[in-house]
Amino acid sequence: MSIIPEEEVWEDYFENYNRNPKGIKMYTGIDKAGHLEIRAVRRGKEWWIERESPYANLSGVGMIIDKQVSLRQGGYQTGLRAISPYAMKKMVAMMEGGLRPLEAIGFMEALMREDPLSFDELERRKPPVTMQGPLMRVYSPLHSVIGGQKELEAKLDDELGKLKGDRGSYLV
Repeated sequence: MSIIPEEEVWEDYFENYNRNPKGIKMYTGIDKAGHLEIRAVRRGKEWWIERESPYANLSGVGMIIDKQVSLRQGGYQTGLRAISPYAMKKMVAMMEGGLRPLEAIGFMEALMREDPLSFDELERRKPPVTMQGPLMRVYSPLHSVIGGQKELEAKLDDELGKLKGDRGSYLV
């Protein structure tokens, strides 16, 4: 596994997603060094990106890992879902009528049970609205949720350190 620019990780991810959008879960968290981690996981493959800061709009570094990844926490599969005109009307009615939490949760769970769609399928259907997500936010380093890969995290930290150089930050 080599460390590559973030853009290459995203290219591979989107290409894989478009071929088969099902079964991917996406997580974001902050590692012990304060770096933003983004990890997308599918059985047998993982896309891992690390940036200096959650506030940086600059590209980071990443890896594509082709191996079985163990998830310690569940969650819904991520992706793009078409929202029907009926569902949009229902959401508006729920908001206008006063949001009742249990009803909203049930509605969102029903939407999340829908299979995510590929970019090609969305282009074919042209839905009026598309929902993206979910992105699970983890308030601890992601290795606490996704099988411990501390040595890979250390490699990414080192590579980010090289990007920072003597400036102490690559944000400058």
